[in-house]
Amino acid sequence: MCIGQPIEDSFYINVTLHLTGQLKVLKKKFKNFASKPDTQINHRKRFISLINRHCELTELNQNLEDTFNLIILFQLVIVTFLLALLGIISNIVYKNLL
Repeated sequence: MCIGQPIEDSFYINVTLHLTGQLKVLKKKFKNFASKPDTQINHRKRFISLINRHCELTELNQNLEDTFNLIILFQLVIVTFLLALLGIISNIVYKNLL
């Protein structure tokens, strides 16, 4: 359990940093797109591909947010369970000492 938590946290951080990097790349592509001369057919295809990429990244962001909420809930439940177990064990030990 103690080994799994840091691995899970580092994986989540890596995926979040990757998403941040992809959003910066998309932002740069949008800036380059806006600065080019106007050709409608190429602009439509390029603009649609940029919008599709933005939608994919937005979906990934929502999945990361949902996953983060589940991770926090899981950690809270496990810590609560371990504290309750520690309390029960300490009560048993205390009663056996008396």
